Amino acid sequence: MNSVLLKPQAKQLFEVHAQQSHPKLSLRRVLWSKILRWVDKASPQALWKTSARGLCVLLIAAGVLVPQFTLGILTSAAQWNGYRIPLFLGLLAFTLNIRRLVRLIRRRKHGANQHTYHGLPVGEFASWLKTNNAFKRDESIRTFGLSQGQWLSIATELEKHSVLMRGENNARVLRQISLENLVRQLRDNFPLVWSEDRQVWAERNGTFERWAMTQDFKTRKLEEQTAKKERKLDRLKQQISEHASMADVLALCR
Repeated sequence: MNSVLLKPQAKQLFEVHAQQSHPKLSLRRVLWSKILRWVDKASPQALWKTSARGLCVLLIAAGVLVPQFTLGILTSAAQWNGYRIPLFLGLLAFTLNIRRLVRLIRRRKHGANQHTYHGLPVGEFASWLKTNNAFKRDESIRTFGLSQGQWLSIATELEKHSVLMRGENNARVLRQISLENLVRQLRDNFPLVWSEDRQVWAERNGTFERWAMTQDFKTRKLEEQTAKKERKLDRLKQQISEHASMADVLALCR
């Protein structure tokens, strides 16, 4: 009877390679992902400003590196088809900024002696705040033509001087104040201060204001001392409970 001897292959017929679940990271991929995320979250105004600034930077760099070539391209583009490109760009810029120009003309009509706050007429801005009872970003930018940086600067300053406070959904709402006092705050660099204890407005350099600030300081000091004593009492209760549990354990062991 013949016997058959089976020998395993020295080399496997196939190999299984585990596929990587995550793609290989590179600097170019990371930068491209960040750019796409920024484009997805940015507003149309931010995209427009960034594009315009990038085009200006490219033109300045081209003018420095190859001035004759850049000047030739710009001259040819300006003279193309009867100067239609400059006319189109000028009309586009006028259309995009027409609301801002109208507001500027209206402000000029109020006179050169009109008091302003961050470039805004004090009377008009105070009346608008009293009507809306809030300083919302979108409405402010749409009404007064502010940028996001200007809106944030005004909102931070008004909140610092207690003209605005945080309401529902963390919105900046107008604190209870008369139109006359609001105009004084905006026109005279905030001569009034808000007393949390008395819930009233008082003169910054007045006797009553100093008394109100003293009362507020005493109240905060008393609250801090009360909180400190409560924390100390909680620690004592915890120590007593620990000693009581240890005494129970010893009693059971006996």
